[in-house]
Amino acid sequence: LARLRDVVPPRPAAGTTRRDPSGSFRRHAVRLAIAFTIATIASVGPLDLPHGYWLPMTVAWLLKPGFGATTTRLVARIAGTVAGIVVSVAVFSLITSDPVAVLLVGLTALVACAFVTANYAICTAGVTAFVISVFTAAGDPIEETAILRLSLTVAGAAVCALAVLLWRPRSGDTLGDRLAAQGRSLRTYAEVIMAGGPDAPPARS
Repeated sequence: LARLRDVVPPRPAAGTTRRDPSGSFRRHAVRLAIAFTIATIASVGPLDLPHGYWLPMTVAWLLKPGFGATTTRLVARIAGTVAGIVVSVAVFSLITSDPVAVLLVGLTALVACAFVTANYAICTAGVTAFVISVFTAAGDPIEETAILRLSLTVAGAAVCALAVLLWRPRSGDTLGDRLAAQGRSLRTYAEVIMAGGPDAPPARS
């Protein structure tokens, strides 16, 4: 059991702050603040587009501490946005009645909520179709809303890509290093279990 205590780190005491020895989260906080500020200024200043808040909102959702996580998020966001636009435009081009709009709003909201943690691309498709359906039902031209949604999403993704390219996370804290450390911990745990002895946990029947 002594070896297991070395493998499994103790839980931090209540009220204590988790440490960030690599500084990755501090760098991410600064990077996110700068990128979000630039996106906000662009949305309310030179661009001054309808629904301009979509630009900083996209940056806030996409930018992650790691390069790989941000890249994956970018691809899922753009793919989901395109899929949501295609679905909503296709439905409204075929049927323009109010009951269909209400039904589409409900279905897309259900999809977005159901996949909010399971699959970001599908969740984004649901959110996009939901947003376009709501504004279309309110009287906004669907083509203009779709173009704005896609354009601001791509612009926000570009801001995030530049942020991680210009200020990339340190390579010392990589996924491979974490997986290797996890593998070593599991191997040590397995050795302790297989060794048996009075301190080994009893086998389950």
